[in-house]
Amino acid sequence: METFRKLSLVLSAALLAMVLAGGPALATESGGGGEGEGGKIELATNQHELVGLILLGALGIGGLAALVNARKQLRGERKQATGEFRWR
Repeated sequence: METFRKLSLVLSAALLAMVLAGGPALATESGGGGEGEGGKIELATNQHELVGLILLGALGIGGLAALVNARKQLRGERKQATGEFRWR
C-alpha cells in the first residue's frame, strides 16, 4: 500500500508540474507553438537573456547535485553517514 501511495504522489506532482508549466504557453495569442512566425522559438533574443538562461541552468544543476547529495546522506550510503538527522 505504501508503494501505491508514493507512486500516486509522484504522478500527481508530475501532472501538476506539467499543467503549471503549460499554462503560460497556452495563454499566448497564437495558442502556443508560434506557428505564425515560421515555427522557430527563440529562447534568448539578446545577451542579457542568454546570461540569465545560463544562470538558471547552473542553478538547476546545483539543485540536482544537492538532491543527490542529500539522498546519499540520508540513506547512509556514505561510511561517515548513519542516515540519522542531527541538529548541529
